[in-house]
Amino acid sequence: MLSTGLYTTELVLANPTATSAIATLIYTPAATLGGSGGPYTANVLVGARQQVRVADVITWLRDTLLMPLPASGVNQGGTLLVSGATAYVRTSNPNPDTVVGGTFGLAYPAVPASGRAWTEAWVYGLVQDAATRTNVAIADARAGDSTVVTYVLEIFNADTGSPAPVATVIIPLAGGQWSQTTQVLPGTGVTHGYVRVRPLSSGTSDYVVYGVLNDGASPGQATSDGSYFAMSGVQ
Repeated sequence: MLSTGLYTTELVLANPTATSAIATLIYTPAATLGGSGGPYTANVLVGARQQVRVADVITWLRDTLLMPLPASGVNQGGTLLVSGATAYVRTSNPNPDTVVGGTFGLAYPAVPASGRAWTEAWVYGLVQDAATRTNVAIADARAGDSTVVTYVLEIFNADTGSPAPVATVIIPLAGGQWSQTTQVLPGTGVTHGYVRVRPLSSGTSDYVVYGVLNDGASPGQATSDGSYFAMSGVQ
């Protein structure tokens, strides 16, 4: 989730049960976005069959839940591990057409522990052409664990069907950290592709992988509106 000069993240915590619930939030600032410290923890009461909706979650974590985060106006982002409630997020950016106004964005649910990856995960449907670009991100769910896991992102050519990856990206992450490979396909010769992400040397971890297809061949072109692609083939 992000809070920058361009992006804002909205959070919804839902409690579908007949009794009140305490949602525990563990936020880890992403080093790749200039964050440091943490993880930071706070508890939120969510009433029976109710939801808590927060328009700007980073500001809320800092000002309402009193997490020691940078002052307003400083770019910030990271991972939020939620237990005790169902969580949904929407990250949005303003419409570049200021006359029309409004926002573009993408929404995505939290991934439960049973749905996270341990040894490998795949993201399909990646595109890089004159109209679309693709980012791939990894969120490490081991919040509070300082051990670094080295992840391997392997890129495959979906047009040729070759079983061998055309390129690899090495991404070391400590517990709770997040990293995004922006425009993952340029330089690989791949227009349509997919990726596999796994810990190096057949190791195990606890992580989530996803892709975002953005409108425009490069940042600043078209609307930059994004579509969320969930991981598949999780093991």
